[in-house]
Amino acid sequence: MTWPQTTILAYDVHENRDLFFKDTPDGANQIVVGKLGGQAYPMAFVGGNCSIQGFDKEGNEAFWTVRSRPHGERREAWMAAAAAPSSAWHLCSFSV
Repeated sequence: MTWPQTTILAYDVHENRDLFFKDTPDGANQIVVGKLGGQAYPMAFVGGNCSIQGFDKEGNEAFWTVRSRPHGERREAWMAAAAAPSSAWHLCSFSV
C-alpha cells in the first residue's frame, strides 16, 4: 500500500497491477492490515484525523467509525483499540 495524505493505493506486486485506489478525505495517517473479529479475509484499516475506514481486498468500504483520540495517545494504540480486542489480528502497520 502507498498513500499520500488523502488517498490510498493498494498494489499487487506479484501481478504488477493496482488493486484499488480510494480517497480518504479525513486523511490517511496510519494503515493497519488485519482481520476484525471473525472475518475470513484481512482488511486495510486507514486511520484519519478522527475516522477509521476499513477496506476489503476489492476496495469496498466494509468498516467505518468516528473516534476521538485522547491527547498524547500513540496513533497505533488508537487504531488497535478501535478495531478488535484480540492481539492476533494485527499483521502489519505503516505510519506517516
